[in-house]
Amino acid sequence: MNRQRLLILVGALISAVFLLLAFQGLHPEELLPSLANVDLGGVALATLLFFVSVVVISWRWQFLLNPVARVPLMRLFQLVCIGYMGNNIYPLRAGEALRIVLLWRDEGVPIFRSTTITIVERVFDGVVMLSFIVFGIAAADIDNPVLNALTQVAVPLFALGLGVLTVVALLPRRAQAVVERLTRFLPERAQRPLNHLSSELLGGLAAFQNVGQLLGAVLTSYGTWLVQGVVYWVMLLAFGIEQPFTIALLLVGAVNLAGLIPASPGQIGVFEYFIVLVLGAVNVEQPQALSYALVTHVVIWLPATVAGLIYLFQRGLSLRSVQQIQQTTTAEAAS
Repeated sequence: MNRQRLLILVGALISAVFLLLAFQGLHPEELLPSLANVDLGGVALATLLFFVSVVVISWRWQFLLNPVARVPLMRLFQLVCIGYMGNNIYPLRAGEALRIVLLWRDEGVPIFRSTTITIVERVFDGVVMLSFIVFGIAAADIDNPVLNALTQVAVPLFALGLGVLTVVALLPRRAQAVVERLTRFLPERAQRPLNHLSSELLGGLAAFQNVGQLLGAVLTSYGTWLVQGVVYWVMLLAFGIEQPFTIALLLVGAVNLAGLIPASPGQIGVFEYFIVLVLGAVNVEQPQALSYALVTHVVIWLPATVAGLIYLFQRGLSLRSVQQIQQTTTAEAAS
């Protein structure tokens, strides 16, 4: 069994475990009353708001890309949808590699620079999620060991990532000089490509050197997840679950930070477990919480996946191309 298949199998097993935990002690028929009484108008509104959040996250990407290349917002929106689709259908976050490759193919943005920008996006997202969790736990006075453990693992990880990115971005020449010193110990034929690679990666941090672009990226990072908080809150109301907006933010933070767990595509199982965990901490009964989790997961998963497939086909690509890109990038990373 090769490494990729092993990772896929491990992800599927992790998802299965979290699904079992989410459904533990519950009979499927107990979900029917909550599902039958859901407000479909609220579900439709939440779906529309989700696409608003995708527009804002595309805008964030534009701020980070502007120092490298000017790409129209609508084209970035399409690529974000394609990326979501890839992550939702294929394992190992294939959508990230797919949108990077398409950005290079269709917009001429160097792959390594957009790769750095993607890393910056994930770090920004992690910081926002952590702030949502900390704020939500404090506002609701929740003391949950799982959420506490997740926060304790993530805080040093994202703090370190943000610190390294900031220092390297503000001191690019020194960072490049350090790389060149390290590569001196390598054969001469390896020095030039490695130095060029580091230069390209550092080029993706250009937004950190522009106050306007950096401020726009930070504000849109919070903006997109606040809109998604509204999505989760509208869905709470659609299920008749009366909770403050801070609980919706806590849900957003917990679910997305749990994306660090290597589960199957679309966070199947992990999403449901953490929704039930958070809502259970504020005394929402398991059947209603799990019903909410299942429908909200569809709202988050289905529209972006369908839109991503449409935009993928419009670019003359197929689902097979996603798999080929994923296999190529995985092989290159392994080598």
